[in-house]
Amino acid sequence: MPHLLPHPRRLTSFPGAFELRGPIELRPPPRFDSPALRALRAELERERIALGAGTSAIELVLDGRSGHPPEGYALTIAPGLVRVVAARVVGLNHGLRTLLQLLRTAEPHDGHRRLPALAIEDFPAFERRGVMLDVSRDRVPRMDYLFQLVERLAEWKLNELQLYFEHAFAYAGHERVWRGVDPFTPDEIRALDAHCRLHGIELVPNQQSFGHLHHWLKHPEYRHLAEVPEGILHPFLGAGQTTPEPFSLCPTDPRSLAFLGGLYDE
Repeated sequence: MPHLLPHPRRLTSFPGAFELRGPIELRPPPRFDSPALRALRAELERERIALGAGTSAIELVLDGRSGHPPEGYALTIAPGLVRVVAARVVGLNHGLRTLLQLLRTAEPHDGHRRLPALAIEDFPAFERRGVMLDVSRDRVPRMDYLFQLVERLAEWKLNELQLYFEHAFAYAGHERVWRGVDPFTPDEIRALDAHCRLHGIELVPNQQSFGHLHHWLKHPEYRHLAEVPEGILHPFLGAGQTTPEPFSLCPTDPRSLAFLGGLYDE
């Protein structure tokens, strides 16, 4: 059995194989393009497989009457023909990503890689499948890393990414809090959002509110918003630090809501 992430709902193996030797005819639907399709082309080029009219074909079928769920697809591999069928483009992309995983793990045989003959039927169990990444604990990831992460999450058919913020965003007028942190700028978040959309992922904002605001409340200009302005010894102080530090907002103080409203609006 091939190793796939996530493992499909139904996978049936058959005798035979699809040999990755050119030329292979690639038949995408009209006006269809996506990062997954471009990645498939790049993978075939990396294997030095010519694309064009030949005895073998990879066929992509977008058929709204196929009966597949919105993100579902069917992938069949037989000698001479690979076929991906879906009712929607998102399902077709999921099928392409499964095909890519199979291509990248295919074993060589007589100098050519071979895809095992099989039939896959798959669709997700949950509509929202996400990852939350903490970007406010000691290390702020670079943009190139986040772009690569988005592409990897898309390969695993996830569709939601949350960046957990405490103080690592360049809020206007709050420079003292994020100075020296190398925070994300609005333009960087917009660029990341566009990259997420391109790969079928929703970038979900996640700004901490009630708790874990000690990076803000430890400064005199924000201390009055704390539940305990004189501070507490909390677990995030670090070894050897014994000076109490405010940790969470006071939820009964209307100024706390006004403060958060400003952050969320921005």
